Amino acid sequence: LAILIYLFQQGSLPETLTEMNESFILHTIYRHLKRYTLAPSGPVDKLSKVPKPVLDIVHKLSDLAFKGLQQNKLVFSFDEVKQICPDIDKTEGAINGFGLLQTVQHYAQKGAGTTASFNFLHYTMQEFLAALHVSTLPSEQQSTLMEKTFWDGHYNFMWMMFVGIVGVKSDIFVNFVSKGQEYKRKTGVRVAQNILNDKRKRLHLFQCYMDANSDAETPDVITDMFNNGKIIITKVKLLPHHVSSLMSYVCAKSSEQWNTLDLHGCHIGDIGMSVLEQFIKENLSTLEYVDLSDNDSSPWGVYCAIIRKCSLNSLTLSGDHGTREHTPHSLTLHGYQGMEEYVSNITDCLLYNPSIQSLTLNKIIFEGVNEIFEAIKANTTIQSLTLQMVTTEGVEVICEAIKANTTLLKLDLSGNALSDDGAVVISECLKSNRTLKELNISHNCITDEGASEIAEAIQINTVMQNINISKNYISVEGLLCIMEAVKNNFTLQVVNITFNNVTRTGFASIKQCIKCLTHPVEIYASWNEIRNRRDDRVKLISKICTCDTDNVKEEEWSFEINNSDHIIMCLSECLKEDDTLQELNL
Repeated sequence: LAILIYLFQQGSLPETLTEMNESFILHTIYRHLKRYTLAPSGPVDKLSKVPKPVLDIVHKLSDLAFKGLQQNKLVFSFDEVKQICPDIDKTEGAINGFGLLQTVQHYAQKGAGTTASFNFLHYTMQEFLAALHVSTLPSEQQSTLMEKTFWDGHYNFMWMMFVGIVGVKSDIFVNFVSKGQEYKRKTGVRVAQNILNDKRKRLHLFQCYMDANSDAETPDVITDMFNNGKIIITKVKLLPHHVSSLMSYVCAKSSEQWNTLDLHGCHIGDIGMSVLEQFIKENLSTLEYVDLSDNDSSPWGVYCAIIRKCSLNSLTLSGDHGTREHTPHSLTLHGYQGMEEYVSNITDCLLYNPSIQSLTLNKIIFEGVNEIFEAIKANTTIQSLTLQMVTTEGVEVICEAIKANTTLLKLDLSGNALSDDGAVVISECLKSNRTLKELNISHNCITDEGASEIAEAIQINTVMQNINISKNYISVEGLLCIMEAVKNNFTLQVVNITFNNVTRTGFASIKQCIKCLTHPVEIYASWNEIRNRRDDRVKLISKICTCDTDNVKEEEWSFEINNSDHIIMCLSECLKEDDTLQELNL
């Protein structure tokens, strides 16, 4: 259809579906008349300009199209068509259909012969002709029909093209939309609640405005979908023309700084994703959060286009509708089905986009992950790397890459349940890396065995400044190994060993080790395994807070006391003797 119109209009295309269908009908009529040497001197660009005899037949066909739409009917009998085209049974009389109808042959019941039926060349042609019929009705009938069927999905295309024919400034459409906006105005709500709460209705109204290609001001019910630089339309089916209209609207608002594009769960297919990719390549460079997950086609072609296009202040490409927190110059990739097809594109982006300084990889589990880590090895701009939901094998690969990387300053491997095997791999990496300054391996099920490996690396490494091994299963023996290594490391500035398996008696040994430190180190050691009575917990806090060394820095204690007076008394005694506590949360 598009190619025919492109040729018919000598290298140009209509801008809306309404114009496309009108051009297709005009082209079909012109081509059919030309075949029978009845064509006018040249093609016309509007239906209103065709000769009256032709236009009369078109209006009769539009009446047939509308009745068929009402009856959910695509095929029309010989007798129905003959009423419009009396000479349809004669070969030369077939020109009365102007090529808008095509013959459908089927066998007659219990007979050897055939009978002819007819349908329109394309279903959208029938919908356009139905819209043309409605545009000729009296305004009262139009209004009644609109009230009954405008939100009915069966008539969506018809009403969209009706608005394209009559225009969004027509009285009939303006009055209809105004009624919707007045629906709840008395209670202070700007738009009709039944439209506002129905994504499909809002999308349909939006499409009507876009297909009319008008400069008329769009109603609040549409502009509310595009607030504060955010395009958020989720869990409603978006066909390719919807996606195209959305992007056209976005591009028309060139003064707006678009930072969020969330179209998850919209059943966008291959064509819709191609439309998105093309628009983003040409127009959008300010996006910070993009979620195209749960669609019918892989979003990674679009994601790669975004990474290449954006100058990248902060960008999250999500397959998970979770956090939307942004870090300056950061890129977050959430693993998603189909990502493996775009590994080479992703690696190119990591190599050649110099604005990426912070990279987060979440659920990146597929065969091509090695290529991404090879890109990280060669990357010279990424300073912070976070891996979430990665396996021990994945850590082995990334640690090999980090050994060769000369710019990475921060590595976050928290929450991956790497266990002691992962700790061994990380330890070997720390022994050879000479740039990494901050390491987070909290929440990884590391025990004393893994802690001893990390302690060995701490003694050798001379650049690490901050290490977090909290929320593991390390007992006092493992933490003592860590503290002994800290005593011999003069570059470490912060050590976090909170939330490990240290008993009340074992903590005395750790406190003694802290006292022996000869250089300033911030030690975070709160809230280890004291899970008995609350008053015991408070007594432990008292011991730590009154420790006479400046190396213990307890910035915040948080625990429940349930209004127990004796715990309050115990805490009060603790605070009388404390001179280091900076914050207390009750």
